[in-house]
Amino acid sequence: MTAQIEREIVFLQCEKINLKKIKFSEDTCLVSEKKDFVNCYTYKDIDKLLGKTYKNIIFTDLYFLTPNSFCIAAGAISTGGSLIFLTDISLEKLSVSNFYLHITYFRSQNLFFKRFFLIFKKYFKVYAIENILEINKFLTTKQEIEIKTNDLQSKTKDPSFIKDSILNFLVTNDQKEAFLEIIDKKNKCIFITSERGCGKTFLLGALTVFFVLTKYEKVAVINSSDTLIYAIKQIFKILSINYDIRKNSIKLLDYFTKEITFSNGEIYIVDEAATLSITKVAELTKFKSIFATTEHGYEGSGKALTHKILIKKEIKKMKLNEIIRHCQNDKLQNFINEVFLFNVKMKEIYEFDEPHELKHLSKNDLFNNESLLKEVFSLLLNEHYRSNPDEMMFILDSCFTEVTLLMKNEDVIGVLVYVIEEMCDKNNKTGNLINNLMNEKYFLPHFTNKGIRIFRLVIHPSFRKRGLGKVLVNNFINFMQEYDFIGVSFSISHDLLIFWQKCKFFPFYLSKKESEKTGNFNLIMIYNLKIPYFFTEFFNNLYFSFRKLNSVIILQLICNFKEKFNKLIKFNSFEKIKIKKFLENSTDPNKVIEFLPRIAENDLFNDQLGLLERLLLIKVGLLRYSFYEFCDEINLPVKNLTSILKSIFKIFDN
Repeated sequence: MTAQIEREIVFLQCEKINLKKIKFSEDTCLVSEKKDFVNCYTYKDIDKLLGKTYKNIIFTDLYFLTPNSFCIAAGAISTGGSLIFLTDISLEKLSVSNFYLHITYFRSQNLFFKRFFLIFKKYFKVYAIENILEINKFLTTKQEIEIKTNDLQSKTKDPSFIKDSILNFLVTNDQKEAFLEIIDKKNKCIFITSERGCGKTFLLGALTVFFVLTKYEKVAVINSSDTLIYAIKQIFKILSINYDIRKNSIKLLDYFTKEITFSNGEIYIVDEAATLSITKVAELTKFKSIFATTEHGYEGSGKALTHKILIKKEIKKMKLNEIIRHCQNDKLQNFINEVFLFNVKMKEIYEFDEPHELKHLSKNDLFNNESLLKEVFSLLLNEHYRSNPDEMMFILDSCFTEVTLLMKNEDVIGVLVYVIEEMCDKNNKTGNLINNLMNEKYFLPHFTNKGIRIFRLVIHPSFRKRGLGKVLVNNFINFMQEYDFIGVSFSISHDLLIFWQKCKFFPFYLSKKESEKTGNFNLIMIYNLKIPYFFTEFFNNLYFSFRKLNSVIILQLICNFKEKFNKLIKFNSFEKIKIKKFLENSTDPNKVIEFLPRIAENDLFNDQLGLLERLLLIKVGLLRYSFYEFCDEINLPVKNLTSILKSIFKIFDN
């Protein structure tokens, strides 16, 4: 493998910027506030850069720069390329200026970009140019890769010949080993992870061509980027096969423009899996699929893949370590890792005894103490699937966001991040999630006062299951008595729901749509405040918006409203005979299915009912699923169904 050239960041200051005078090549693109050129992306549509590769990317209108947009663009620059900041002001002035996000949302000092440009000076240089045409001196040109077509065009295209030809196309040993292992083994679901620039997209192209020519009539390719299509076409060229003739065997699906249907192919090749919702990824894992995703991915579902999908034992995991796009010690990648702490390691802590202390941090505490910042973000980035580059800016710069730590001496044991919500502003409602919902949804005007919403809570992995999460929350609540309400928002799961209920939080709002990132519904809970409106709306929408919700979670959500299910159930004489016959000699559950909704709606929390009986009443009686779907949800053998039903009807046979 040939040595790779380092990528650069160049800061160019030019008093008069008129890019219309310059004709850029196809391997150069611009990022600006508005789309003024053909090969240009706006800050709002920067996600369209994913899967593409450029030699040069030029950032203009720098006041609109965000951490996410920078990281996405940096990931698209190939070996020896340049990321150029083009502006008419000096680096010193820019580093202390308020960017668009600060003016619109944060209303606070700019610590993030101050730190960003301080680190920038360690790695890269600043230049001043008088004429905009001088920018050409800083642009690198793309080196064309020579594709050697096979001279033996008449040779039979048997699988071994195809395999050997594709192996010659692949560059790294990691790619070749992964290719051979995937085509030889019969794993149903495979996940390929790597850092950016390790050639996972080209590996998917190689697998696509091999499968089309040897195993499958049709291959569905999801997130088919320009780079992936280029790789597929080049491999066909090596094999002296006309791509246009074989392309009907490759079904290209763009997740952003159409829904994925599962009749499109015998195997699914998914590039940049993190850009799909976690729900779609979970659905695809039921079929023969090969996924590739960036290890430090933060777009779309991001780290939800790690926390919710990759932990499954049935999924085969493979990792590419050899970098193709840039050199091993690439300055740009090192800069990104230092700024955003992508590769920061959690501090190892082995002993923890009482006493511990609660410490409330200021923005300057984090800005001025790099080791403390690393400790805090090592916990947040490794444990929260929603973490992305923008989060550091949000925590460092937003005047409404604060951080509280649980500490033992100098060690960070737990991190709690919260947002201060103030009186509703009709012109700018950003951030005041609970305030706005209270006022607009439940018409409770007294909730327009100042409150708190917790949105991150993490305990060091070495000290889980010791009750420290509850200790941190309780101490935090005691310290925040001056606020009118304390809430928490999270992607609902059974464990998290039970935890917050133990901390005396009650459900307040459940989103009617599943999150694209997590595949779960988002829940907001309020400390020590039981809102009856929640139960009414939730119960009325069970069959509609919340029909996909797990029965165990439904039971946990409504357990605080047991008084709503304390109603007398009466059966007429005909119904009593029917129930009695079932109890005596029937094994057909459908003979009594019509009685389950009545029991579930009126006496779900009867003291004589056990957990399985209540779950069955919810799944079949309230959500109107079949008995077999209930058994499938909780992995219950169908033969045990009758005994559970008879346990229910023995209670109400009177």
